[in-house]
Amino acid sequence: LSLSSTASADKKVASAFGKVKHFVEQIKVRMHSDAKMAHESHVAKQKQCHAMVDNIKRQAAEKTKVVEAAQQKMKLARDNIASHLDQQALLADEAAQEQQKVDSATKDIEDGDKTRKADMAIYDKKLV
Repeated sequence: LSLSSTASADKKVASAFGKVKHFVEQIKVRMHSDAKMAHESHVAKQKQCHAMVDNIKRQAAEKTKVVEAAQQKMKLARDNIASHLDQQALLADEAAQEQQKVDSATKDIEDGDKTRKADMAIYDKKLV
């Protein structure tokens, strides 16, 4: 082998090695860029998920407030109905007592009327 052919072979090997080294560097740069983009995409998706979770929590809190307010209104309505029914029961009791008084007074009047008629019949007989 001559010196020139060895030198030529060394140049070819060095050139090939340079090309491989350049290709490897390009791959490293591309991999680093891809990894950076993947990380940024992951961070963006994570932020989006956190925002969605926060939004769901906020909506749930709002709906919980609406439900609690509706439950409070229903409780007040039930209490009002119960109070109204209690008042109606008291009024019904009072009305029943008043009806008993009226019935008693009516009976007293009827009894008095019978007694008066009987007394009048006796008086009329005495006159005859």
